[in-house]
Amino acid sequence: MTFALGIYDLFACSIPGFLYISVFGYIANRVGWIAIDLEDVKDVPSLLLVLGVAIAAYLIGHVTWPLSRLVDHLSYRWWPAPDAAKIIVDRDPEVEKSGYLKHSRFLLQARTELTNREVASEISRMRAISLMLRNCTIPLFIASACAAVELATGGSRVFAGVSAALLLLAALGAAIQSRTMGQWSVLKTFELSYWSFTEGGPHAVPSPADPNGKARITGG
Repeated sequence: MTFALGIYDLFACSIPGFLYISVFGYIANRVGWIAIDLEDVKDVPSLLLVLGVAIAAYLIGHVTWPLSRLVDHLSYRWWPAPDAAKIIVDRDPEVEKSGYLKHSRFLLQARTELTNREVASEISRMRAISLMLRNCTIPLFIASACAAVELATGGSRVFAGVSAALLLLAALGAAIQSRTMGQWSVLKTFELSYWSFTEGGPHAVPSPADPNGKARITGG
């Protein structure tokens, strides 16, 4: 049996999971729930320790996925998603005649992966980065809040204040850039799919029956 991790496993789950472990590990240590001492783990095999943290990060990334989707719901409420199909048509009105823009972007991506997986990997990379940034937003906000508490109660107030500001900016930047990368992935999907749906193309297909289809850019 082959066990393989994909780009989504690493970017969208494991990296945010590491952030959650770091933040909550710091909180647990500060409030006295656990005592982190490197002397206690020096006898543990390095491979076993790294493997355990990696598995925990991967699982936490999956478990906190629904929580991360709140970032999408809130951002779409305050910042409506642009219509990717309209952007493509505005760039080149002739594209609308092919009818492929009325297909779901997920089906278009699947078709691109079937026809040219190497080219489609660029779409997957952009989407994975978008999900990673979105999923990192909440632990960065929590870390900023922890730094703010340290600012009010701790001794190193300058360091805590700077950390709180930087972490807050990082969280906001991650949320904004997540939307940007998500939009780029959808636009790239439409751009690459165009050549499969143009009349006479090697992979041309008929237009869908639904004339009111709309491609909405979402984070997943």
